[in-house]
Amino acid sequence: MNCPKCGRPAGQIDHVETPEKEMYRERYCPSCKHKFYTIEFEVESNAQFKKEWNKHKKRKAKITPIKDYGSRY
Repeated sequence: MNCPKCGRPAGQIDHVETPEKEMYRERYCPSCKHKFYTIEFEVESNAQFKKEWNKHKKRKAKITPIKDYGSRY
């Protein structure tokens, strides 16, 4: 997994698994010293996954900033 702040590889410090089979991971980037958390969970059906994944991708596409490469003129 890469660091969301600098994009370099990050390692796992600790993890906790819940009875509902969710996995919470604490991660750390040695390059920029950023600490962040991730959650893994099981999806019961493929249809449910596709629906949620598509919603997530649309939402992410709306908030992703457009890079400004400067004016060419």
